[in-house]
Amino acid sequence: TKVFSGTMIDPEGRPLKGAYIVGLQPVIEGFGRPEPRSTSRFHLGGLDKRARPILFWHEERKLAKLVKVNQSLKEPFKVKLESLGTVTGRVLTDKRPRANVTVTALLRRDYRRFGIGKDAPFDLLIRTDELGRVKLTGLIPGLRYDLTWGQSGPLYGAGERGIVLTSNRPKSLGDLSTGKP
Repeated sequence: TKVFSGTMIDPEGRPLKGAYIVGLQPVIEGFGRPEPRSTSRFHLGGLDKRARPILFWHEERKLAKLVKVNQSLKEPFKVKLESLGTVTGRVLTDKRPRANVTVTALLRRDYRRFGIGKDAPFDLLIRTDELGRVKLTGLIPGLRYDLTWGQSGPLYGAGERGIVLTSNRPKSLGDLSTGKP
């Protein structure tokens, strides 16, 4: 099979080393977290007709990019990493702000079969402030998240499914109702 070569670049177009590449290998139980790349160059092989998600992620610089690749990839292949996304909102019960409510962003399970989200911190959990406000930062642009909120735990509250963020565009969910006092 053909091996494709590529380069990771930062938002300014400069080569970017120190990033992780997740999704290159099938998920192997017991396989640890990937190592950051010592160079901006990378190689992709074993691609077929089906689109496969590959995540390029720089933890320290808070940059990422999800790309879907297959055997029709064109070279030279450059991946421009972007700033991580942000979701904001305000949790209300009976139109009154609720403090200390758990809000969770969970990465959709369909990415995990490619190893994305298996050994990296892509799920977020935070509590609302005294005015019911929440700001989740560090979400990967292009990935789908399920958001939940409520006081009975992150998996049992109200929610919004399949949220996809774009870089440098905070997404406001506005007022979020818990649906119960």
